[in-house]
Formats: sequence, structure tokens, C-alpha cells
Amino acid sequence: MKFGALSYGLSRNVGDEVQTLAALQYLPQVDHWLDRDLLERYRELGKVFLICNGWFKFRPREGWPPPENLKPLLISFYAYQSGHLIREDLVEFYQSIRPIGCRSMDTLREFERAGVSAYFSGCLTLTLKNRFSERSDDVYIVDVDENMLSRLVPSSVRHKAIYVTHQLERPYQGLIGFRVARMLFRLMKEVEGKDPKRRVLSKLREHYFEAWHKAKLQRARDLLALYSRAKLVVTGKLHCAMPCLALGTPVVLLKEGVDRDRRFDGLYQLVRHCSDTNARALINWERPEPNSDLYVPLAERLQRSCAEAVLKAKVENEVRTDLEVSTHS
Repeated sequence: MKFGALSYGLSRNVGDEVQTLAALQYLPQVDHWLDRDLLERYRELGKVFLICNGWFKFRPREGWPPPENLKPLLISFYAYQSGHLIREDLVEFYQSIRPIGCRSMDTLREFERAGVSAYFSGCLTLTLKNRFSERSDDVYIVDVDENMLSRLVPSSVRHKAIYVTHQLERPYQGLIGFRVARMLFRLMKEVEGKDPKRRVLSKLREHYFEAWHKAKLQRARDLLALYSRAKLVVTGKLHCAMPCLALGTPVVLLKEGVDRDRRFDGLYQLVRHCSDTNARALINWERPEPNSDLYVPLAERLQRSCAEAVLKAKVENEVRTDLEVSTHS
């Protein structure tokens, strides 16, 4: 059995790669990079163990669940279109890999309605490690709504802060735009058909996705290094707030209506947060207090679950290798 990790060829959100970095902590190596939205394409790879954490959406053209050769650990799993992803004809698949670790309470409730054994796992980014021992005096503001920012964060903090984003601009962004480029990539697939002479189109696309993946992965590493040493982070992004908890960096989540957002259901309660522009963000802006440790039990269970699943996959590899050796000897 090989080991795989997720990539995201059609995504601009570096938060996806932050989730992949969390998964990489547990893998002995990465033999294959698998695009989250194109898992159907990897039927010919042989058996591949894969941590499936993060945001998943039903794609009728590519299909779900993953092909049988992929051996997924569904943990920190968020079903965007739960009516498509969690349906009666897929119950047997989910039960075969149960229990399912759900990233949100909303996803957990959908699995429970379907009769699938599941639990609330929280986000795998809660297990990231801080490799830095010293902190700077830097305050980072990450993708916060302007209205929330101006009403809740003092001007003295806003003016000194460093502004960053999790949305990475593609190389072609200013030339043809994302929607047009995605249409071109899909057209390539249609034109290729089964003619091996047209495989060059697929190769071009794969080279582009590989370069894009490397750029996003490096950006994710750079951002985590910044957050690890920060004095304070103010954000509207889930995959900035949760990593900051794990890194021990004081963080404030400012997002209007966060208490009604299904993606944050069960997670926003772990962090100092504010969802109302008329409220006051309760934090000492000059000397930020430490984060709550409510996330720790979730992080510990996540660590155990991933470590045990990877160990099981490694043992299966060793047993298979020993059988092959004894067969040939």
C-alpha cells in the first residue's frame, strides 16, 4: 500500500493546503498527490492510503465515493452538499470505514440521520505544531470583513497590523480569469477522449496543476510560520483561526453570522470570537490573553486516530511484503 495526500488544482484558497500540511504530519511519505476533486481518476494507482480531511463537494462528473483502491480515513470531514454526499446508496461505503470523524456538528447530524456511525472530530489543523520558540510583536489581520474590522478593532491596532490573505492569485488570473481557465481545462478533457496522441493536453494540465500545488503549499508553510511567531492574529478564516489555536497564538475570529454558518458549527466555540458588529471583541489588544484550551481533547483524539490508522496501513504493507518474499523464496 502506498501513501497519498490531497492537492487542490482548482482552488485558490491556501486554507486547503493548510489542511494538507496537518495531514502530512502523520504520513511516513507521500507516494502520490491526489486531487481532492478528481479522485475518480486514480483507479489505476493500486492501493493508496489517504487522509480525507476538509471540505468535500459532490461532483457528478467525477463521482463519489473514491474508487475501491483508495483507502480513505475520513476525519475532519465536512460535507458541503450533504444531500448528495450523505445519501442512502452510500451508507454501506461509509459504514465500511466507520466511524466518520466530522469537522462540523452539521455534518455529524447528517451522518446520524443516515444511520452512519460518526463523531465530532473538530479540524485536523488543531494538531499542527509550533516549531518556533520566540514571538515577534507582529499583529496579523487575515481576510476580515472591512465593516467588522473598522467597528471592532481599534484603529491603533489596525494601522500597525500586517494584512495577509489566504486567497492566492493564479498566474493567469489577470489574463483570462479563473472561470475561463477552468472551462479550458475541462474542454481539454473532452477533446482528449481515448486518443493517446491527444494526451499532450492532459500533460500540460498536469504540469500546471503540479506547479500551482507547489506554490500554494509553500505559501501555506510561509503563513503558518508567520502565525507561529505572531503576537496576535485577527481573522475571518476557519483555517487561520484553528491553526492559531494549535500554535498557541492568541487569535480572534471576527465573522458576521459565524454562529449561523454551518462550516463553523462546533468550531467557532473553541476560539475567542465575535459575530455582531454592534458587539465588542473581548480581548486585551495590547497584551492578548492566551487562547482557551477547549480544543485540546479534540486535538488529542485526532492525533491518536491518525497515528493508529497510519500504523495499521504500515503493518498491512509489512505483512504483504513478507508474504511476497515467502511466496518467491
